[in-house]
This record gives sequence, structure tokens and C-alpha cells, in this order.
Amino acid sequence: MGAIGFFTPKPVVPPPPEPPSIPWTENFTGINNDPPNSDYWTITLGDPFINDNKLRGVVSNNVYDTIEFNWTLSGNFDISASSYYVSQLGGGAWLLRAEIDSTHRVTAWPEHRSTPDQYITEHVNGGGPTYYNSSGYTPPDNDARVRITRSGSNVQAWYWKGFWSGMGPAVGIGSDNISLILQMQRWEAGTYIRDLDWVTISAGTVVV
Repeated sequence: MGAIGFFTPKPVVPPPPEPPSIPWTENFTGINNDPPNSDYWTITLGDPFINDNKLRGVVSNNVYDTIEFNWTLSGNFDISASSYYVSQLGGGAWLLRAEIDSTHRVTAWPEHRSTPDQYITEHVNGGGPTYYNSSGYTPPDNDARVRITRSGSNVQAWYWKGFWSGMGPAVGIGSDNISLILQMQRWEAGTYIRDLDWVTISAGTVVV
């Protein structure tokens, strides 16, 4: 009688997570100090963490807390986010970015620093950056909202002042798929702490 062989079953590989149905809002619900839900987000820099159902960024050096949505978006889209002041020893912000690549992107943020606070958008369209601001309108400490939309190839940044107001002109960065990136940055010495919430994709097609 021959030797009896042993059968080693193949490990069960779980299927990849399903993308969310649009419209979709991320409120970062979870256990304090946990990272954001890896089904939806990848941390690409730093270590942002959940705090009281918001995503907290703590930046005191040049490592910026950064998360990226696990899928790209195609076609027309509408994305927005809100951030909340916690503590400020240096200027900084949570940035909302729609990016085709590093030379074709639009970023919007509520800036808090020693100079007058304002909303700012950065356009990068094949060359160096161009900046526009909210023309003297100061973002609140809490629920400071920014938004980025695309129609065709034209991308527009917005800020909230009781209604959505355009910030700078639309810029034709292209109609290729975009990555949704949120990044906590600091521009002045010290520790800057701010919470992120209500990241919303109101329109767009998730590319699997």
C-alpha cells in the first residue's frame, strides 16, 4: 500500500471590497485611534486616526497625513469635505484634491495661519501652480467646507459661505480618471491639529 499523501488546501482569499454606491458620505465612524476604514482608504503618508467619529490629523513635522480613496472617479464628479479646528501652534489645513497626475490637479482648502485666514484653491495644469482665494471671506473654525466639481474637462473649486461660491475660474485639466486625495499640511512651525469629516462624493462614477 502506497503512502497516503496530505492535501494542503489553498488559502481562502477574501474578495476585494465593493466600492460604495454614489452618492456616498464618509463620516469616519469607528474606534478611537484606529486608522480610517481600509475598505475605502489607503494611508499614503503619516498616521491619521479616528477620533470621536472624525479623522484627526496631527502634523508637527514635514510628514503630512495623507489618505487616498481606493478607486478612481471617471466622468463628471462632485466631491466635498468639511474640517474642524482642534489646536493650532502653526498654520495648516486639510486639503481636498482631485488629481489626474502631479501636473494636472485641483486642490482646495480652508487655510488657518498667522496671516489672515481664507479659503484657497491651487490649479496645476501642465505647468506651475496658480492660486486663487475667497476674496477676504474667512473660513469658520468648525465645518469649513470645500468642494471640487468637474463638467466635461473643466474643474471648479468652491467654498461654503451659507451657499457654494466659486473660487477662481474653472480650469480644463482634462477628462481622464481622477484620484481623490485628502492631505493634512502644515506651513508654519509648531503642531497643527484638525479633524476631517463629511467627505462626500455626490456625483461621479467609481472605476473598479
